Amino acid sequence: MIQALPWLKTIELKGKVTQMEVSNTPRLERLSGNGLSLSCKTNGYHSEHLKLGGFWLNLDVSNKECGTSTFVLPEKCLKTANDLEGRLICTDDYQVACIWAEFLGIELEEAIKGLSFKQLIEVWKQDETLGQQIFLNWVDGDRRIIERKYYGMRIAMYLLLNKQKELACRIRNFALTNNAEGIMYPMKHKPMVFADRREMEVFAPYDILDLEFLARASMDKKMVAVSGNITDCIEGQHMLLDWLNSLQNNRSKDFTKPLLETCTRFIHKMKSNGAPFARPRGFFHFDIFSHFLSTLQNVKQCEKRDNLVEPFSELVMASNYEAEFKAMFIVVLMQLADKASLRRCLSKLSSELNRSTLKVVVAFRMAGVKAFERLGYLHLKYPYHEKWRMMTQ
Repeated sequence: MIQALPWLKTIELKGKVTQMEVSNTPRLERLSGNGLSLSCKTNGYHSEHLKLGGFWLNLDVSNKECGTSTFVLPEKCLKTANDLEGRLICTDDYQVACIWAEFLGIELEEAIKGLSFKQLIEVWKQDETLGQQIFLNWVDGDRRIIERKYYGMRIAMYLLLNKQKELACRIRNFALTNNAEGIMYPMKHKPMVFADRREMEVFAPYDILDLEFLARASMDKKMVAVSGNITDCIEGQHMLLDWLNSLQNNRSKDFTKPLLETCTRFIHKMKSNGAPFARPRGFFHFDIFSHFLSTLQNVKQCEKRDNLVEPFSELVMASNYEAEFKAMFIVVLMQLADKASLRRCLSKLSSELNRSTLKVVVAFRMAGVKAFERLGYLHLKYPYHEKWRMMTQ
């Protein structure tokens, strides 16, 4: 138990714990370790969410403490695996320990004590069959399926970021399908984390790791081709944009390509009366459209992004939003690409608007995106409705 340490910023546990409780540590920024249960009530007053590392089978941390961005591991952790330094790969079977000692050329006492995470990776690099066997001796069985997928994906991401791509692909397949050979295809994982998070869950985001792995593979011609669409990586595709946006904001690599491919498929499904969002909410839900637009704003300007503007405007106009919010979305789209079709959309909405909103809309209908400068307002940013109401009051 760690409590009442107001200046504590980082906790790094070496080894495995059964249960850990943290409370009244308002400046805590990062916590890393491996255990069965973590309860964290920091009472923090900083704006950034707590960063977690390692593996926690039961996580009792509030939404206020940990937003969805918490579950996107820092790139440095993935590349170094330092947050797993204290995790020992061990076995309770004496005969298995004897086999490890013989094949690895180490003392029996050392094999019984266990291998470090990086030792396992080195063994796997030198002898794939032995690496697979040690891994299965460690986390085999249905009761440890989450650990198997998570630690397997951590090894795969470590190798991928350290330029050992071919082996990384085989280990990814082995961890998720028990077969190292063959093509890579999206697994349609059930989400480990939801935007509307529960109080108690697991910190083992192998679904996000696999999404990042496949997204990187889809952009790398030297890697095994991905058979299928990135949008099939996680069930409930409303989460894909959350995770891809977080990757875009927290990685040195540009994820514009998979982001735009995901947006394109979403638009196609919506126009075909499909339902790309698994949560029980209205099909044309206000937050979904706002989040979709913030995604388009989060990627670099390019022809493919501009080509999504007009199809999305058609969805906006076909929705059951009030006219003032349809106008707001059209103006946000103008910020992406100032097209004549968007001005025509505003013209169609004019008869449904009140006087104050109409005054603003007419300015955009006449001048396009330049109306921001003429009206003396900055461009709209997510969440759009707050600034829009200020403009139209």
